Amino acid sequence: MFFGVDPAAMATSAAAMTGLGAQMAGVNAAAAAPTIGVIPPGLDPTSALVALSLSAHGGMFQAMAAAAEVVHQMASVNLATNGATYLAVDTAAATGALL
Repeated sequence: MFFGVDPAAMATSAAAMTGLGAQMAGVNAAAAAPTIGVIPPGLDPTSALVALSLSAHGGMFQAMAAAAEVVHQMASVNLATNGATYLAVDTAAATGALL
């Protein structure tokens, strides 16, 4: 079974993924303060508990978003590295360096 790989397309995709990752990081950073620091709409205990609960959920979201950013970065680096490896092997095979 054979398959074709386009190292240039892999490099382009990795660069696009890196750009998307930077955008996600920026958006998550901008959303951190409003999602973690929810202000109670009233002075009653229920408002305070709801705001505290929403802030806790915002904190959990920020933690998961940070983990997702790391996984996304690892995937884009992996894609770029694999594309470069395919290109190196193809170049070596074309020049007869593998023989």
